Amino acid sequence: MLSGTGAQELAAETLRYSRRGPRLSHTSAVPGELRSWLAAAGVALPSDLPGELAGLPTLGCRVLDFQGRPVALICFHGDRVYHLYVAPQNLFPDEVLANEVAFVERDGWGVALWADRDFAYVLNGAGRPAEFGLRRAG
Repeated sequence: MLSGTGAQELAAETLRYSRRGPRLSHTSAVPGELRSWLAAAGVALPSDLPGELAGLPTLGCRVLDFQGRPVALICFHGDRVYHLYVAPQNLFPDEVLANEVAFVERDGWGVALWADRDFAYVLNGAGRPAEFGLRRAG
């Protein structure tokens, strides 16, 4: 369960969760299998994975609760393990979230936060955010 309010709080909560070592409910190296599992769990996802993540193998996924709404977690394996959290954009009705990726570094971990019309995204992993290879959202 993730607590707090707002996109910045979601980013902070997901970082705390990732640093503890996320527990995955379903594991697979095949992104399509994770999409199917998350869909069966009632979680909406974008039709395409954001940016450079689309080409990475997956490790697994989980559904987390944030403010009583489901947030998808999908973990990827590239040059490091990446944790992508996807939340419905309408979870933040009083906030205008940027389509441009905003990067923050916290205690040796990088966090990227951005949104599109339907979803808010938080990506985190060990290392500097500039090393993530994200040039643009979606």
